[in-house]
Order: sequence, then C-alpha cells, then structure tokens
Amino acid sequence: MTRYVFLIVSILSSCSQLPLAYAQNFSEVNKVIFGFPEYDITQERFEEYEYSFAKVKFNRGPHSIVILAYIDEGIYEWAGTDNVRIFTKNGRIIKTSGLNTDFQIRSPGDHVLLASMRDDSVNKKSRFSLITSFIPSLWSTKQTEVQEHFEAIDLYKPDLFNATLRTSYTSYVDELERFGEAVNVTAIEQIASIDSIAWHEKNYFYVDSSSGRVLKSSQKLHPRLTRVSMEFFYKF
Repeated sequence: MTRYVFLIVSILSSCSQLPLAYAQNFSEVNKVIFGFPEYDITQERFEEYEYSFAKVKFNRGPHSIVILAYIDEGIYEWAGTDNVRIFTKNGRIIKTSGLNTDFQIRSPGDHVLLASMRDDSVNKKSRFSLITSFIPSLWSTKQTEVQEHFEAIDLYKPDLFNATLRTSYTSYVDELERFGEAVNVTAIEQIASIDSIAWHEKNYFYVDSSSGRVLKSSQKLHPRLTRVSMEFFYKF
C-alpha cells in the first residue's frame, strides 16, 4: 500500500476548503451543494498542489477538490473533508463513503482499461462515424459484438445488496482540453443497468492516448445521486 500524507490547500485566496460537493436528487428540486466556485485548473494552479488531486462536481453545482490519500492494489482513495471518500479503479468510481447515499461495487473489473486497449481499427470510431453510422445505405462502419460484463453492487439508503450491475462499453477517438491544449483521448461510453430496479444510465471516461490514464469521467453512481464528474490531476 502506498500512503500519501496530504494537505488540502485552497488555491483561491478568498475561499476556504468546504465540504465535498453533494447533491441528493429525489425530485430535482432538493439540491444542496457545497464547494468552490467554478474555475479551470491551469498549469500554474496544478503546480501549486503537492499531491495528486481531482476536481469533483455534482451535476451543475460548484466543484470541490479531493486529494489522493492512498493507492492500494490499483484502487485509488480520494479524500475530502467531512470524512468523504471516493474510490476509483482506472478512473471509474467504484465506491463512495461519507455521502448521504453511498454505493460499492464488489470485486470491480478492469473494464475501462480493457476498453481503452481495443484495436483502433475495429472498436474505435470517430465522432463523425458515430453520428453517420445510423445511415447504413450511405456509410458503413466495421461493427463488433458488444461484450457485456456483470458485477455485484451494493446500494445504501435505501439499501439494496448484492444486486447485479450489467455494463457494456464502446469507444471512439476524441479530444479533451487540458491546460489550454487539445489532448488526444479514447472516449469510452459505458451503458450501466440494474435491471431489478429498472435503472439504466450512460457513463463516460476519457483516457489519455499517451499515458493510458483516465483524465476525466462522468458517472451516474446511484439512483438517488446526481451525475458526478471527476477530472484527475496526477503528480506521478
């Protein structure tokens, strides 16, 4: 286990560190969000942090900063204040702790990593080809059978234990702005379903084509949580 002793330092001199952003989404009306006003992470701001960190944002609310506290067998633990923890594997959030409604994926697989390593000529398509692929008479794209994955998931408050999470992945070539510059990424779309409660969502991961690291993700984690976006900034 690698341990990081972390210190959260505000990079806005007029703001103090506030609790990790959290929004409970029962009716899209009850929204209480804490965090920093929105701002971009520039190269200069990145250099001010001593440890790896992530910018977290729930739905359209302000963002918060979480610091990488531990790495244990490929699982990254990101720490906020108020004892909030977010756990990721290959950029995919697999567990939360300290929110009003948490979840945990048991024995999560490496599906995001594997999806990013697929053969470009077969599985990756440009945005344009994705848009036009619905007109087979004019354009044709090489298709492959989408493989489904199954994992056990626990939801809390309300509780649902050992439910089956079904996911599938497709990928295409895209670009992501990073420090004011365009970065080539593999964009991965995940379709996630828990059929027992008729819950279906689409999640997205953006993998740096050079380093193989997930730079950004957008996930719907729990039926009673709004969408959460994480942008990762690594110091190693």
